[in-house]
Amino acid sequence: MPADGAAEVERIFRAEATRRMARVDSIVAEGLPPAPSPERIELWRHIHTLQGTATSLGHEHIARISAALATRLGIESTPGTREVPEDEIGAVRDEIAMLRREVAALVRQP
Repeated sequence: MPADGAAEVERIFRAEATRRMARVDSIVAEGLPPAPSPERIELWRHIHTLQGTATSLGHEHIARISAALATRLGIESTPGTREVPEDEIGAVRDEIAMLRREVAALVRQP
């Protein structure tokens, strides 16, 4: 892909990642939605999409955090349906916070 094409794909990913993280934050603002619920499945889909796109663009740290989070929330065959044990809720919050920081850092890069 020509350099200008790659730059455009990167720009689109950064904008999309920012929108997805805003939606993730909105979904979890009052706590992790119960599984299964439409909000929980939507949460999983945003995380899983970030994982796939970040992987394809070489953003390995975002991809790793997203993968761990997607796994905690539910496997691909049953997205968002895994009930997160009480002792993992803190890890989910931490992973969302890490993901938010990584996306924000990526967006700030030139």
